[in-house]
Amino acid sequence: MAHFRFLPYCILVAFSLVSPMSGASARLGQTVTLKVSASGTAPFKYQWYKGATPIAGATTANLLLRAVKVADAGSYHVKVTNAAGTATSPFLKLDILSVLSSSPSPTPRPNLTPTPRPSPTPTRRPATTPRPTASPTPRPSAAQRPTATPTPRPTATPKPVATPKPTATPTPKPTATPKPTATPSPTPLLSTYQKNSGMGVPTFNSPKVQMLNPGSLPARIERFSVRSEAGRPDGAFTLGWAVAGSNDSHFLTRVAGPALRSLGTANPMPDPKLSLFAGNISSGLNNNWTDGGLGSSLGSLFSMVGAFPYSMSNPRDAAIQGVYRGHRRAAVEANAGTAGGVALFESFDVFKVASTKIVHFAGLVWAGTGNSASSGGFTLVSTSSQKVLIRAIGPTLSSYQVGATCADPALDLYRSNNGALVWVAKNDNWNNSDSALKDAFRKVSAFEPAPNSKDAALLVNLNAGVYTVTVKPMNGTAGRCLLEVYLVP
Repeated sequence: MAHFRFLPYCILVAFSLVSPMSGASARLGQTVTLKVSASGTAPFKYQWYKGATPIAGATTANLLLRAVKVADAGSYHVKVTNAAGTATSPFLKLDILSVLSSSPSPTPRPNLTPTPRPSPTPTRRPATTPRPTASPTPRPSAAQRPTATPTPRPTATPKPVATPKPTATPTPKPTATPKPTATPSPTPLLSTYQKNSGMGVPTFNSPKVQMLNPGSLPARIERFSVRSEAGRPDGAFTLGWAVAGSNDSHFLTRVAGPALRSLGTANPMPDPKLSLFAGNISSGLNNNWTDGGLGSSLGSLFSMVGAFPYSMSNPRDAAIQGVYRGHRRAAVEANAGTAGGVALFESFDVFKVASTKIVHFAGLVWAGTGNSASSGGFTLVSTSSQKVLIRAIGPTLSSYQVGATCADPALDLYRSNNGALVWVAKNDNWNNSDSALKDAFRKVSAFEPAPNSKDAALLVNLNAGVYTVTVKPMNGTAGRCLLEVYLVP
């Protein structure tokens, strides 16, 4: 359990801006102060960065930029270190406004002078314009314009985009798998396992997440990890996660196998392969993390997000970075001719765009005991308490043809506190009569487990922090289990 508490970070960092900044911009010549506050065990060490480059002498909680120039524009962040480890602040993009930006101010004044004089003339002309426009409207409607216009433009463009995601993926798979029946089909599921015969890996569908407004949530999942045995002959180690919001963000995704040996993990996967998918379309593949000469840049990115390092001399761990939003899924497999073993999947929100956030993740894991135990970890960043739904689905998963499932999974939730795990809550069998729990299922569009099943579910209010979820079989019989974590609106 010491190896999957999702890294021992014990510093909570708050990033703030000091006047005269307006949002994330300042004018040429102004003095700008960036300030960070950290909570945890003192003393703290600070190092400020512009992009990936450390700023010489910037080693206090405040970064003072005097008489800012255009060259000072860019992304800033700070790393805070104490005896427990290192935490990285969110990135802040600073824009420098040129003094020329004030020149538009006299423009409206000349415009305001001539506007009253010609205004009566254009006012009458548009007034007569709508009348002829209204009269020819029925004529083109009888012709082809109203028909031709909505067909290619408003209809053909958005609908085919929306159709492949919620329809093309889930429709054929529930059809090919009759056992799920009414549970997955009528409800848009945020994380439903369905067999994908084309690629041999499961699909996690989330049509609803793309319509979720992240502003309705006070929290974000800044990073998450899932630990499981991978490369088993009876099924793949697969994952899915949802990124809600209106803008793309930069994410780092990686799988540790050989690197786990340095952390004391027995039987780590010797050569994992990481595949990423957007729907049924491959969006990334990596065998060795240094492939393509990316070792140096990825190593710097690992350090930037506070991830433990990978070996350059044995680069058989895998890593992919990309910019996206919406739903993604991943498969962790053993490279041809290599054995399976324990793997740690991790995903990091690198730039932490305010309008985009991870709101859900899930992993199809092997729930065993000892070294075969599975777990998940996540860092929750929030300004207030956030309702979180955590589930371990085993018995209900049996109808999805995933092989042997865990007959009685149990959940335990822990919070990291100064490097130690403090127990928070647990659940063995979900409560079929818990209306609040069922309401949470509905809000995140998660399927409801079978009545009186031995699936596990927790609904808890959590403050910002680093959390670990462990899954174990209560009857001692290992099997496949779907571990899920949702932020509940």
